[in-house]
Amino acid sequence: MFALPVDLAGAWFFWGAFILIIAWFSMLHSGLLLLEANLNYPVGSSFNTITKDLIGNTWNIISGITVAFVLYILTYAYISANGAIISETISMNLGYHANPRIVGICTAIFVASVLWISSLAASRITSLFLGLKIISFVIVFGSFFFQVDYSILRDATSTTAGTSYFPYIFMALPVCLASFGFHGNIPSLIICYGKRKDKL
Repeated sequence: MFALPVDLAGAWFFWGAFILIIAWFSMLHSGLLLLEANLNYPVGSSFNTITKDLIGNTWNIISGITVAFVLYILTYAYISANGAIISETISMNLGYHANPRIVGICTAIFVASVLWISSLAASRITSLFLGLKIISFVIVFGSFFFQVDYSILRDATSTTAGTSYFPYIFMALPVCLASFGFHGNIPSLIICYGKRKDKL
C-alpha cells in the first residue's frame, strides 16, 4: 500500500485508476471465492487442506510456495515501513533517534503479542485504526477535492507527443495486486468468527 503512489506515478491518473479498479475487483472476487471454498471445510482448515483436496498435491506445493512468498513480502514491507515511519516520528517529535530496525522488530513483537493474547482484541484494534484512518483521510484530503485541475489529470500540458502510459500498467499491476492481498487472513477469520456469514 505504501508503494502505490510511487508505483502508479508512471501510469498517470486514468491508467492508475483503471489498474486500481481491476486489482480491487479481481482480488475482492478471488477472496470471496476462497471464502466460499473455505466455508465448505471444517473450521481450522488451511490453504494446504483446501488446495490438496481441490487441485491435488503438486498444485498444493506450488500454491503453498506462492502464498508463503506473498505473505513474507507483505510482512517484510509492513515491518520495515512501520519501523521507518515510527522511528522518524519519534525523531521529529522527541528529538531522539531510534534505530528503524529495532523499532520495526518491537512493533512486530507488540502486534504478535496482541494477536497471541486475543484475536478479538486484534479485530477491535484493527476496527479502531481503520476508523481513525478513514477520518484522517477525509480531514487531510477532503479540501484537495475542490482544487483538482483536470488538465493535470489528463496530462494536457505534456510536451512529449505520443506519450503512452500503457506500458506502466505491467509494472504497477503486481504491486496493486499484492496491496489488495488479504487472502492470507481468510482461514484465520473463519477460526475467529466461525461460519457466521454475517460476521465474515
